[in-house]
Amino acid sequence: MKQKQTYLTLRALILSAFFACLQSLTFGQQQIELVHSDEFVSSTEFPGAGKLKGNVHFKTGNKNMYCDSAYFHKTENWIRAYSRVQINQADTLNLFCDSLYFDGNTNIGILRSNVRFRDNEFKMTTDSLEFDANQSMGYYTNWAVINSINQDLNLTSKEGYYYAQSKTFFFKDSVEVTHPNYHLSADTLEFNTNTQTVYFHGPTIITFDSTIVHCKKGYYDTQNELLNLWNGATIFQNSSTTIYADSLIYEQVNDIAYGYQNVSIYDSTENIQLKSNYLLKSPNNLKITLADNARIYKYTNKDTLILKADTIYQQKDSLTELTTNIAIFSVEIFQGDIVGVCDSIYYSEQDSIIKMRKNPIIWRELTQLSADSIDAVMINNEIEKLQLFNHSFVATQHDSTHYDQISGKHIIAYLDSSKIKKIEVLDLAQTIYYPVDTKKDSLGNEIKTLMGKNQMLSEYITILFLNSDINQIKFVKQVEASFYPINQIPEKELFLPNFKWEIERKPLVVFPK
Repeated sequence: MKQKQTYLTLRALILSAFFACLQSLTFGQQQIELVHSDEFVSSTEFPGAGKLKGNVHFKTGNKNMYCDSAYFHKTENWIRAYSRVQINQADTLNLFCDSLYFDGNTNIGILRSNVRFRDNEFKMTTDSLEFDANQSMGYYTNWAVINSINQDLNLTSKEGYYYAQSKTFFFKDSVEVTHPNYHLSADTLEFNTNTQTVYFHGPTIITFDSTIVHCKKGYYDTQNELLNLWNGATIFQNSSTTIYADSLIYEQVNDIAYGYQNVSIYDSTENIQLKSNYLLKSPNNLKITLADNARIYKYTNKDTLILKADTIYQQKDSLTELTTNIAIFSVEIFQGDIVGVCDSIYYSEQDSIIKMRKNPIIWRELTQLSADSIDAVMINNEIEKLQLFNHSFVATQHDSTHYDQISGKHIIAYLDSSKIKKIEVLDLAQTIYYPVDTKKDSLGNEIKTLMGKNQMLSEYITILFLNSDINQIKFVKQVEASFYPINQIPEKELFLPNFKWEIERKPLVVFPK
C-alpha cells in the first residue's frame, strides 16, 4: 500500500465531472433568453409557449444551449428541448443529450437519452440525469460512466447523487473505479468536498499491483492521506501476507498502520500468524508491535509453536529478512506437549534460540523444569534442546507426595518430538528418583508401585528416559548415595533444596480461532 494517489484521483474525478455538469444545468435564478430560431410559432400543445425549430439557441449568463427544436414559455420560464441538445460554457464545458426539460419556477431539470458531458478533464455518459435546484440536488438512477480524458481513469455506478448544500456526492450500487495503479469496487462511495474525505458504505474491494483491501465501512482523508476502516477490514499483500482487524488505520505518507481488536497477520510463505487486540506496523513491516493478548503461531509439519504475551515486539532485518521477537509480561510458550511460562522472551531467527528470562518454567506432562534462565534451541522449527542456567531444577510428579527431582547449576535436556529423551546435569548435580515396579493385573492393566527413594550427589549426571520415565542414570565422580524403602522415607528427606512444584502456573494451550 505504497501508492500515494490511491484515492486522490477519485476526488478530482468527482469534483471536476459531476459537480461541473450539475452547475452547468442551473439556469434558474436567471432569465432565459432566446437568441435565435429559424422558425417560431405559437404552440398548440402548450398554450402560451412558443414552438421553435431549426438552429435554436438559448442563453443565460455565460451558458449557451442549442437544439434542433424546443418549446419555450417565457412567462413561466421553462424549456423543453429536443434533438441534438447541447449546453456549453466558455468553450470549456459541453453537455449533450437527446431531450431536456427545465422549469425555472420549480428549478427542476430532466435530461433524457444519450446524456453526455465533457470538460477539459472528464467526460460522463448516462441514460438520464435530473436535478432539483430548490434542494441543490442532482442525480442519475440508470447507470453512468465517468472517464478521465488525460489519464486512464474510469468510474461507473448505477446511481449517483450530488447534494450541493452539504457538498456531498454519493455513488451507489455496483460502483467501479479503474486506474492503471488500482481498481476499486464498492457498494456505495460518499465524498464530501468540504472535508475532502471519501467514505465507504458496504462491501468495498481495492486492488493494487500487489495489495488488495477488503472493507465494509470506513473513510479516506485525502488531505492527510489517511485510511480508516472498521466493521472488519482485510489487507492482502504480495500474495503471501494477510492483515485483518476489526478496525484499521493506515497512514499512506508514513506507511504506518494501526489495528484494533481481533488483529491477525498471516504470512503463508513462512507459515506464521500474529494475533492481538492492538497492532502498530512500521514502514515496510520492518517493526511490528502486538499488544493485549499478543500471540505468534509458527505452524510446522509436527507441532505448532505458540508464543503468547501481553506485548510482543517483532523486528525484521531489511537485508536477511530474519526476524527478532521480544515478548514481555505474562509470557507463555507452547509446542506439542511442552508448555512454558516466564516474564520475557527473546527469540532471534538468526541463532534459532528462544531465551526465556525472569522466573521461567517449562512443563512436559508431569515433568517441570525451572531455572534462573532457560534457552530453548530450535532445529527445523522444533524445540530439540533446553538449557537451564543457575538454580536449575527438574521435577516429575508420581503423586502428591513423591517427585523425581534433579538439580544442578547447569542442566541440559534433549528432546525428540517434544518428549524428553536425555538430561545432563553439569556441576553440583543432585537427584532423587523413585524406582518403580510395574506389574499387570488380571485385566492386563499396568499397576506401578514405588519401591523407595534413591538420592545421589555427583559432579556430573546423565539421565536417560523411556516413555517419560527415568530408565537409566549414569554418574561421573559420584560423591554420595542413599536409599530409603518407600515406607521409611523421613519427611524432611522427600525434597531437594529449592524444590517448588508450581503446576498451578501451567497455562492451557491457546490455539488460533
